[in-house]
Amino acid sequence: MMPEVSGYVELRDHTVALAEEIHGPCSEEARGVKRAWHEICLGDFYCEGDIIGATEVCEESTAPIIFSIFDPVPNVTYRWNFPIEWTVAGAASGSNEYYGTSLIVTNIPDYSYYSQFFDIYLYSPQVGIESSRTFHMELMDCLNDDPDCEDYYAETALAKENNNSEVKAKHNQNFTLETKEDIAMVKVYEFTGRLIFEGTPSDFENQKAIFENRILIHAYYDENGQFLFSEKHFIK
Repeated sequence: MMPEVSGYVELRDHTVALAEEIHGPCSEEARGVKRAWHEICLGDFYCEGDIIGATEVCEESTAPIIFSIFDPVPNVTYRWNFPIEWTVAGAASGSNEYYGTSLIVTNIPDYSYYSQFFDIYLYSPQVGIESSRTFHMELMDCLNDDPDCEDYYAETALAKENNNSEVKAKHNQNFTLETKEDIAMVKVYEFTGRLIFEGTPSDFENQKAIFENRILIHAYYDENGQFLFSEKHFIK
């Protein structure tokens, strides 16, 4: 039970102390309490060996992105692991490892869409598993001038659909779909490319109510599994 408190700072100290007493000083629960207070500018939520850095970065920024270690153990080697396509000061080209107490990212390449999410790992062979840390970073399109995930996959699915139609026209010029009876199976995809239905057209008709108000890609196949054609549908 907590004692009476006289202000927010004292309340913060008591709630943190209680969480640390019950769950441990560097438990996720204790960090959660510290993080909540940190959001209103009261205290920090770091423990010894934690990674400090920006959790959100604009992809347009050209400034170096710096990650460091909070209160590192003296005379201990720390190993960083980061996305191999990043350029890191002091790291060999084509390597995703760097040793030191800070990580300076000098260049991140362009990606097909944003946001992109990355994990940065930290480990000290001398300290062992207790030194393991994972840091999550989001690379955002702050100017909103690049595709987001949904837009990118919608464009990709449409391009694939158009390409399939062109390939079919070029390599199957003698094929004609006389009636819908030629269609034995349909695969239905979201614009993200995720398969959400596979079965007969009549089965889809019976279930399509659950897909209302969505634009979907239908790919049709004959009884031998041969691709026939694809088309886009808005399910009303």
